Amino acid sequence: MAESVQDLKKKRDKLKAIQKLKDGLPHLYSFDMYPWQEEFWVCPATFQFIFKANQIGGSSVMIKRIIHYATEQKLWGRFKRRPTQMMYLYPVKKSATREWQGKWSEFMPRGEFKDDDEYGWKENWDGPYIDNIEFKSGVTLYFKTYASGAETLQASTPAIIACDEELPFDLWPELQMRIASPANAGAMYWQGCTPTLGQDYLARIQDGRTKLPDSWVKTVSMYDCLKLASGKPSIWSIEKIRQIEQTLPNEKEIEVRVHGRFKKLEGLAITQFDSKRHIKPYHMIKGWDWYAGIDYGAGGTHGHPSAISIVAVSPDYTAARLMKFWRGDGESTTPDDVILKFLEMKQSLGIIDMAGIYYDHSAAAIGITATRQGLGFEKADKNRELGYGLLNSLFKNDMLILFDDGTGQVDKLATEMDSLGVNEDKKRAKDDGIDSIRYAISSIPFNFENIKVSDPEKISPTKRVGRHEVVENEYDMDELGDEIDEWNEYYG
Repeated sequence: MAESVQDLKKKRDKLKAIQKLKDGLPHLYSFDMYPWQEEFWVCPATFQFIFKANQIGGSSVMIKRIIHYATEQKLWGRFKRRPTQMMYLYPVKKSATREWQGKWSEFMPRGEFKDDDEYGWKENWDGPYIDNIEFKSGVTLYFKTYASGAETLQASTPAIIACDEELPFDLWPELQMRIASPANAGAMYWQGCTPTLGQDYLARIQDGRTKLPDSWVKTVSMYDCLKLASGKPSIWSIEKIRQIEQTLPNEKEIEVRVHGRFKKLEGLAITQFDSKRHIKPYHMIKGWDWYAGIDYGAGGTHGHPSAISIVAVSPDYTAARLMKFWRGDGESTTPDDVILKFLEMKQSLGIIDMAGIYYDHSAAAIGITATRQGLGFEKADKNRELGYGLLNSLFKNDMLILFDDGTGQVDKLATEMDSLGVNEDKKRAKDDGIDSIRYAISSIPFNFENIKVSDPEKISPTKRVGRHEVVENEYDMDELGDEIDEWNEYYG
């Protein structure tokens, strides 16, 4: 039966109304969401974190959602009191203004809705920079910056705090208190970031070591965006993602930019470490020399943990393998405990003689204890610049490999390698494992003249060379220029 003119008119009017909503309320109707975005959109948790790949809509969904909460009074039942303030934080005012002129203007209510009693709004400026948005609902959304410091965030009780990109740690306690205050019950904290700065508090949140009460944590890869929540294909494809991977310089960049995983990319101390190249399955090696490094810490809940590295070095000093590693997270340890752990590790490898056992001599007690037990501990070279430089040169030339024995201990060391900042405060740095391995290797006379050994683990012990001798011509050798000269000059 044919539709009547009246029915057709009703359908047309309905379509016009739908189009009017799509045009006027883009934060609600103009974009299809990915499944993870829909999950975030309805998430009730107090603390919500999105660790995301680049350019997949993390900032956009936070912007749309905070506009929704600022204008939709039906959502305010969760808050203890009627919300009047919300905050959206950017690193600096310039980036806030740039985003306002780009993404925000794309999502704000427009047309007749801009003056609507429910959705209406006006923006206010501080000179050339966006300052806040006043909604007719009674909510003012303030743009704040990380650069302005914690003092500008005090004396406020925002119903929602949203942070675009990584929040500096010194602001985290202040914002956490703003949200967790009983006087502000129902408030929410959102943070969406591509984790490149290596901040430990975010690493702990991402991998679950910090258990925030009532929190939701999501790591989102480009591969999580292949389909929309409706089931339709998105703008992403496996081919496109792989093309992006090929443009990135190393595996760390891929882990962060494509997969949203925590890696530090800026200001690293150990820049040449690559977990895919430098971690291999454990197997025993014979005929090499053994060295150990011990970094002593009292451990426990708040102290630095102790760490031990045992390294095997080839007879020609062109290759090294970390055979055993241990870091006693959360364990309270005495010097006797650490020495006992070292002896257990040594015995498990079947080691009889050690070429060198180096310890942190600022922890005098462990040296005294070792001497009483007749162990030949030596004071480590604690020069961090030397140690980091040597580690980087060894990794760059694939001379140092970390053996993974399946205990999870090497993963701890790899995390340190991927996150330690070159100028990080020593008291707060998570570098106990790195300290132990650099103590082990800093006094070894590595041979940087002949580093490309076809299979260094098959070198016969009878072909040992001194630091000044020439390696037999069975190896594939490369000229490494200034770097090699520098290290050989250091070793004499």
